[in-house]
Amino acid sequence: MSGAFPPVADVVPHSREAVLVDRIVAADENGIACELVVRPLPRWTHRRGVVPAWLALEYMAQCVAAHAGLRAREQGERPRVGLLLGTRRVSFRGGDFELGERLRIEARHVGGSNQGLVAFACRVLPATAVGAPEARAEGQLNVLLQANESAPRGGPE
Repeated sequence: MSGAFPPVADVVPHSREAVLVDRIVAADENGIACELVVRPLPRWTHRRGVVPAWLALEYMAQCVAAHAGLRAREQGERPRVGLLLGTRRVSFRGGDFELGERLRIEARHVGGSNQGLVAFACRVLPATAVGAPEARAEGQLNVLLQANESAPRGGPE
């Protein structure tokens, strides 16, 4: 998986409005890096103009979904629906996310097969930091990939 990457909305089985990750910046068979700019979300943006830190779990899950979607696309298949079954060792640092903040999300495959249960070590970092920045959020996501027959079509209808 190298070169230019497709839009995230083309490789995740979400409606375009539900896609929070802006773009894929790197990917290989074992992992992926995505970026986003924190934007207002009607249901989750606080009055003081921040998005709650726990939304990092959704950012990480969408990055994992993008990885699965890229892999499916390489094999000529549609993106598969994944169910977040649980997390391990999740931590949040630095408080809520400010609107306009640029974030980098990294997800690395650490277990399971692409035929069922998979585990990814994930972290959310400031995208503009130089060196080895401290993660704003990190943890392991455990996901069940459903059979492709039940996956809805991704992208526009």
